[in-house]
Amino acid sequence: MPSKIAALVAGSVLLSAGFAGAPAAAAETPGGRTVEVASFDGTKIVTNFFPARGPGAGERAASVLLGSGFGGRGATDPETGELGYLLDAGYNVVTWNPRGFGSEGQVQIDDPRAEGRDVRALIDWIAKQPEAKLDGRGDPRLGMAGGSYGGAIQLVTAGLDDRVDVIVPGYTYHSLNDALYPNRTIKAGWAFGLCSAGLQNGNEFHPRVSSICWRALTTGEVTKPDETWMREHGPDFLMKKIDIPTLFVQGVTDTLFPVSHAIAGYRTIKANGAPVKMVWTCGGHANCMDAEHDASVDREATLAWFQRHLRGDKSVRTGPEFTYPDNTGVRHSAKAFPPPAAKPARGSGSGTTLFSPADNSGAMFTGGYSHNRIEIPVDAPSGGVLVGAPELTMKYRGRATDATTSVYAQLIDASVPVPGDLPASVIPPLAEGDPQVVNGMVTPVPVTLDGAAHELTIDLEAVAWRLRPGSKLKLQIIPNSAVYNQQRAAGWITVTSATVTVPTTAG
Repeated sequence: MPSKIAALVAGSVLLSAGFAGAPAAAAETPGGRTVEVASFDGTKIVTNFFPARGPGAGERAASVLLGSGFGGRGATDPETGELGYLLDAGYNVVTWNPRGFGSEGQVQIDDPRAEGRDVRALIDWIAKQPEAKLDGRGDPRLGMAGGSYGGAIQLVTAGLDDRVDVIVPGYTYHSLNDALYPNRTIKAGWAFGLCSAGLQNGNEFHPRVSSICWRALTTGEVTKPDETWMREHGPDFLMKKIDIPTLFVQGVTDTLFPVSHAIAGYRTIKANGAPVKMVWTCGGHANCMDAEHDASVDREATLAWFQRHLRGDKSVRTGPEFTYPDNTGVRHSAKAFPPPAAKPARGSGSGTTLFSPADNSGAMFTGGYSHNRIEIPVDAPSGGVLVGAPELTMKYRGRATDATTSVYAQLIDASVPVPGDLPASVIPPLAEGDPQVVNGMVTPVPVTLDGAAHELTIDLEAVAWRLRPGSKLKLQIIPNSAVYNQQRAAGWITVTSATVTVPTTAG
């Protein structure tokens, strides 16, 4: 992944009881075997089993289900990536082609009623493999790993099946609606990227998924039935049932699944009384502009978590409960989230702006500086790191051709310019030298522009940003963002009073 880019589509990275029928004859897979496992409804799921090497070679070993990305297939190269290092660590690893993505059936986006039951069938099958260590009859010693679509399916499965012992959900979502449709505003750039990637390579969507894609890209709306259907996918309501060790890994510049989703999951699992850890990185569906993602952070955290909680090695220390990078790549840690608070950054102001569908700012997958804005200076304390969700309180009035619309809020650091060597994949390009949007994060703010006075308070997307000497922090309220659906109204908005408070820590 390019080193200086705030966000890129990762279409093949985005991811997702029954009775396992007789598998098909084993196929040749380098270092493993491939079969088809029949799910609850007879759908055949292409499944790859790789016996442990390293410390577990030749013995019954704990197994890890490794999920794949949206539109992708189960990993089959045992020499690379997460599959390679889990095998080297002595675990059996099972990968699979999700329903509709290289297996029979239609993609239903990690639906507990479909993909969730598919994985339960895989667990039944794993328990019958001679290499699999068991905790009891039909109950393999089992962890789960994988990112995005493969992160969500872990939360779904663990909420359905108590045979899952440990999970490491990476770069994934707490709620499908809140991820793709936050504050009832479509992430149009991501919708285009995901729907396009998902329909390649002979993949087959459920009709509901196809209709959601079509409406999102043509009207910018999601119907109530569509919204209800997505809400039923969770995994938020299933997470209340998860009481096993859980390691969340999330990217601070990931505008598809921001760190707010990991925070929500972390708080739920902690309230359940289970061991939990949260690691923020410069990875996921994004990368920091001024710092490269260090993949060893993910790998070392995952291996330590499995060694301690799946293998049961109590001598292994998994480290602080919360670790995170700032925008320069320096890593910080705390005993828990949120970290100890320092004096917050605060700002207040007012202003007026006109807007129309012609307005735009940023790129499809990351926020960018806007020249059509209401701009509010934020008094940032010298030193320290912004960590957590800013809170915006806003009094406003205005009129528009569509009274129910959204404006957008983003923090910028005027002392940190956009670098000049962004790759051509940033569409449209960000302007070199413009101030950077803090972590590329943009939050839709629903407004009613009917001429009357209104007031709202809303949390913006969480950030992790080092305050350097001379940092010039500002809040922009802007009429449009390319990350989201195009502004479809024309009109004006006057913010009579806005106050923003950003949590900080000493770092």
